[in-house]
Amino acid sequence: MVKPVATTGASPQRDNQFYVETITFLVEDTLFKVPRLYFERNSGIFRDMFTVPPGDKPTEGSCDENPLALKSIQKVDFQRLLRAMFPDLAFKATPMGSEEWISVLKLSTMWTFGELRQLAIKWLGRLNINPVEKVMFARNYKVESLLVQGYKELIKRKEGPSVEEAKVLGYEAAIRLYEKRERHRGSESVSRSTQHRQEHRANVSLIADIEKTFKEELDSIKRDSRAIEEASRPDNHGIENNKPDNPSGSAAFMSDSDSDWELNNLDVTFTRKRART
Repeated sequence: MVKPVATTGASPQRDNQFYVETITFLVEDTLFKVPRLYFERNSGIFRDMFTVPPGDKPTEGSCDENPLALKSIQKVDFQRLLRAMFPDLAFKATPMGSEEWISVLKLSTMWTFGELRQLAIKWLGRLNINPVEKVMFARNYKVESLLVQGYKELIKRKEGPSVEEAKVLGYEAAIRLYEKRERHRGSESVSRSTQHRQEHRANVSLIADIEKTFKEELDSIKRDSRAIEEASRPDNHGIENNKPDNPSGSAAFMSDSDSDWELNNLDVTFTRKRART
């Protein structure tokens, strides 16, 4: 039996490595209490917020009675972000599907969690998602690879974009996709009787054609994506779990709120306005 160690009366010191501070968030009607370290180290937005002098009032997020309220954030999205951020803390570890990773991509982009964002992009690139939805996610959350992948799948798909899909994609993009489909179908009929190397060349040629045709849109997304990555400064305390290995999940559907979300709305409203000093 371990006996309690007698104290000298002096206040104990906090270990500089293994004394973990927590942060309490209020999202909708639910409190979340998680380690603060990941938020501080991996998001410039949260890091700047945590460095603001607390003033006379108790620090927001320090306890259940004074949580840091994240307005305009959906509870289910935040839960999914935390599952990806702290996979070992989840009560039941179940595979995350496309809907879950879309939530992670949404919030990691908004709050510039660069490492989580890249993780979500990798998973979404492997999951079964409708190509039109993939294009819209790529546009909304500034992901070049998903945009190219979505266009490629639409060009190679047996049927072209429907009228409703053309409305979602934009008629100019839909017309370009139809043109590429006709060109690709002509080259594909030849490549079916050839070796895999020639098929690979045709695939590379298709991607190059997409990059040329949609260059203006891709360049814009590249610029926005670089800005997001530059705003996040992840250190070497990275995510070891949840790496893409055997992804699973079903197709996700865009909600109206997701469709209207824009990258310019990066600032999230907290309970009080914070001004840097």
